[in-house]
Amino acid sequence: MMAISDDNEEDLNGKTIVITGSNEGIGAIVTKILANMGARIILLCRDMDKARRIVGDILAENPIAELSIHHIDLSSQSSIRICVNEILQLEKRIDCLINCASVAFIPGIEPTKSIDGFELHMAINYYGPFLLIQLLNERMKQTAKQYETIGKVINVTSILHRYGKIHLADLNLDKSNNYTPFRAYCQSRLALMLVGREMARQWKQSQIHIYNVDPGFSMTRSHYQNLYPICRKILSIFGWLIGFRSNLKAAQRIVQCVIDKKIARHSGYYYRNGRHTIPSERVMDDRLAKNLWTHTITVCNLS
Repeated sequence: MMAISDDNEEDLNGKTIVITGSNEGIGAIVTKILANMGARIILLCRDMDKARRIVGDILAENPIAELSIHHIDLSSQSSIRICVNEILQLEKRIDCLINCASVAFIPGIEPTKSIDGFELHMAINYYGPFLLIQLLNERMKQTAKQYETIGKVINVTSILHRYGKIHLADLNLDKSNNYTPFRAYCQSRLALMLVGREMARQWKQSQIHIYNVDPGFSMTRSHYQNLYPICRKILSIFGWLIGFRSNLKAAQRIVQCVIDKKIARHSGYYYRNGRHTIPSERVMDDRLAKNLWTHTITVCNLS
């Protein structure tokens, strides 16, 4: 586990943590670690069968773990709203939201669209988490005020945001020769980091802090299966040369941002491999962040 002194480690007993993508890969490991540390975990998953298996595995090892499952499809704004309504009816306390779910490198020469008409990387990696944060925001603020704590929103991101560019006039990448899976993925990662900083700025006086967390290179099954076979072969042999790490080590970096009190003091920061790191210059573009924020509020039908 991470080298955090007891004085700097938060007590998770009694706290409620919402985690997307918690039914497999890094998200499942994060769920298990935090549940074993005493947190109540709300799993938001698209595949309910996988989610039930994960919960069963955790309960087999830790029968007193507190876990609940809700269905969510992050590519559908309707699904997100239904899910949040269910949560708000049942949960009076939400201390932390971890946006762990993502898709990467969806194959094709043209954009795959979500049910709402958005390019799928942007729908799942950006619009979905943004809407989820906004809809849970008030309950998290109420929790932070009532229990005199810091509410945390952790957006799991990637170093590939450095290769991203926000095509504000063409976020779906519909224009001729604009789309590649790599370009779409990088744009979605940059978008969430940009708006994460803008959230931190707007919520500066609140008790909700935003963290952009890059756990380092790892390859979850859902990402791995979308790569070309030759790329999968190369990564399986040489991945360690570019710093690929196990899903467990990647998960520990996310957990670190949940429990480390020193990290909790700051909002809007980017953490890579457990350290505060300077992101790309585009992440620091306040004007672009505000323009993207305004666009996103509109397309997510938020007042």
